[in-house]
Amino acid sequence: MKTRFRSVIFTLLLAMLGYSAGISQTLITGGTTLKIIPGTSVSSLGHLNLQAAGTLDNQGTLILKQDLVNQNSAPNTLGAGTVVLSGTVSQTISGQNVFGNLTVNNANGIMLNGNTRVNSTFNLTNGLVHLGSNDLLLGSLATVAGTPSASNMVVATGSGQLQKEFPAGSAPATFTFPVGSAGATPDYSPVTLNFVSGTFAAGNNAGVNLVDAQYPGTLVNYLNRYWNITQTGISNFSCVASFQYVPSDVTGDETDMYCFRVDPIPFTAFNKANSAAHTLEAHGLTAFSTFTGNRGSTTVPPAIHMVGDVNVSGQSLCFDAQQTLVIAGNGTTFIVQSNGTVNLVAGERILLEPGTLVYAGGYLHGYITQAGQYCQVPSNPIVVNPNEKSTEQPEIAATDQSFRVYPNPTSGKFTVELDESLVSKNLTLGIYGMTGGLILTKEITGVKKYELTLEGRSAGVYFIRIIAEGAVHTGKIILTR
Repeated sequence: MKTRFRSVIFTLLLAMLGYSAGISQTLITGGTTLKIIPGTSVSSLGHLNLQAAGTLDNQGTLILKQDLVNQNSAPNTLGAGTVVLSGTVSQTISGQNVFGNLTVNNANGIMLNGNTRVNSTFNLTNGLVHLGSNDLLLGSLATVAGTPSASNMVVATGSGQLQKEFPAGSAPATFTFPVGSAGATPDYSPVTLNFVSGTFAAGNNAGVNLVDAQYPGTLVNYLNRYWNITQTGISNFSCVASFQYVPSDVTGDETDMYCFRVDPIPFTAFNKANSAAHTLEAHGLTAFSTFTGNRGSTTVPPAIHMVGDVNVSGQSLCFDAQQTLVIAGNGTTFIVQSNGTVNLVAGERILLEPGTLVYAGGYLHGYITQAGQYCQVPSNPIVVNPNEKSTEQPEIAATDQSFRVYPNPTSGKFTVELDESLVSKNLTLGIYGMTGGLILTKEITGVKKYELTLEGRSAGVYFIRIIAEGAVHTGKIILTR
């Protein structure tokens, strides 16, 4: 049976709460309004065709078993109610539709053939939603319900995007985009954007799509997947982006892979991959683009490396870059606790941005390499909440108990006193400035105490390194005036 509505204004009123009606095929002609009142459920067993100038005002529940065809040329609001896509064959949603609530419950999948908006709840119950070249925009109050997975997600491998609008105003704001790919084996690879700060204009949105392939120019250790992120109407922001991938995407050594922004050139590295959770993270983002996993090789670092939201405690870490190494900044922190050791190596320059903090006893040594020698084993940063406060108290001490430095602070002269275990060894003692330059070096053998001086040097923090038959011991001295 085909039901055709031709009147100028036709209102379908199903007055009994919970009453259900079945319509085999529905044609809503121009100038006609089909209204489903709150508390009412209507099933359309055939195609629902909304002709130009026709109106669907769904305030209840509309269950579609086949396609929805909306011939209106402008985005068309279908009402604040719920539309359920629960066919037994693949369904197509055509035209520019604005849903109140949209539920996907079709194991055979949904195809979008037009830009689509959901204002309230996007319920992923079962099945894949294929965007193709069309955008699916979730409004500022919209949420995602259900449990997204490889069989229950948005396939965003075309030119279309899954987009999220955020309430106008200021951050913080966060959202997880339930996206993935649908090749021979569907892969769920969601993206989470956590805006730490930012300004959101009315009508803003952030959008995500992805490509299930290697990004050109990535080498050795890389992902066969990359994500494209855009934004409109979001300014002055700092964002943490997280990307989840599947192990089968990895080529090479996952433990030697970093999150990279690969556009524009040169590639920019962020945090190292979490190989246990199969995630990439980029902290302190102030612009979006294309992201993937890459290292290039096990010895050559990225051209630009941005390191943020790192807390080094009880570890010895190294960070490097062929050109520029950027530490903290953009609302992130880089903290070296009193028992932490960090080496920074760059080919051209090292930038210590606001948010860099070294506690007394912590060791931070940065230098520009002249021989192209970088970290032998790149570090895996420990990511912390940038708002988390350290419980460590500043103190003046060596990073271990192998030697003492006193007086500390000093106005010039000071003494290095070795532990008995080091006295009989052949030692090399070096003093370095904050920029990593070697100020002096001494060979020491059979001496427990050694007097040194920094007289004539600028006030500040200097680092002491003692190499004892391959073991490295570090501390620092503060020079005052």
